[in-house]
Amino acid sequence: MANRRMERVNQLILEEVANVIQKDLEDPHVGFTTVVSVDTASDFSQSVIHISVLDSAEKQEESVNALNRAANFIRNEIAPKIKTRLLPRLIFKLDHTAETAIRITQLLNEKK
Repeated sequence: MANRRMERVNQLILEEVANVIQKDLEDPHVGFTTVVSVDTASDFSQSVIHISVLDSAEKQEESVNALNRAANFIRNEIAPKIKTRLLPRLIFKLDHTAETAIRITQLLNEKK
């Protein structure tokens, strides 16, 4: 039961954070960003938000830093839409899954 609740909370945070980044955040340092996944601690102390940025490694790091600076703004924007007693602190991290998948595919193609 708690596991299902946590999945719902993670999904809601993902949707709301993605909305704020897309519509309300006006930071020129944030590139084309996609929210990939959210992992919330069981005590709701923090949510790690994994993002993907379509740009160079330098711009990716710049986007992550800009989002971490804007974390309190984003948290305040999503607070009215998320009905939990505690709203976790937001931490943005770069997701490397796509890059890893591309690299694995390249390695497999080289073997052929």
